[in-house]
Amino acid sequence: MKKMINDSIWDHPDFISLEPRMKLLDRLMMEKLADKCGVVYFEHAYIESRLQVKLEPLEEIEEKLAKLWVRIDGNKFLRKDYLEETQGGSLYLYLPAHRVIFEAIAEHKKQGFENIVNAVRKANPMMEVQTMKEAYAMIELSKEKIQKNPNSQEAKGGQANINAFEKVERYFRYLGITDFPPVNDGFELDQDKEDKKPDTPSPTPAPQPSSTQWQKQPIKQRH
Repeated sequence: MKKMINDSIWDHPDFISLEPRMKLLDRLMMEKLADKCGVVYFEHAYIESRLQVKLEPLEEIEEKLAKLWVRIDGNKFLRKDYLEETQGGSLYLYLPAHRVIFEAIAEHKKQGFENIVNAVRKANPMMEVQTMKEAYAMIELSKEKIQKNPNSQEAKGGQANINAFEKVERYFRYLGITDFPPVNDGFELDQDKEDKKPDTPSPTPAPQPSSTQWQKQPIKQRH
């Protein structure tokens, strides 16, 4: 029989170093309380009742779990590498299963957490996110398949992808981004970049010696 449970966390040095109560707390937060993007609303009394243990003040918990969780907004915690672990390291803008992740991010902004996009991005630095350009190409392929054989199962799946992508587009507009931003100390919205454009052309900088760099490759498309 194939084992479906991912138990690799028990070999993780940061998890091994936790005291037993913190191990139990980490598992509850990760497996039961985290939302689709890895955020946990930490309700002290509720969590103590679930675990049947007395917990430290929030500041001490933050310190003890710092290698696995980051406190992001009052009583909210965000799991480091959550999306990398649960989604295989890649997010696709047209997949219904991934749409709910962007929906959760948009909902956090709606509730007042303005920096949620950058917080999630920094917590998942190795995660690859499909660009809008890459997603548009896949959507066009889906439309072609629907036109050729509209009653096929493949066409139904393609329509589901189109519907999911249209919703993700709306979430991105609400979040103020056109693509999921790279890791940085604070991303700029598209309209902020427009406001900063100079009225007159800037002088052309002197050419600099070039260096060898890795070129960004499109992430492999999932059919």
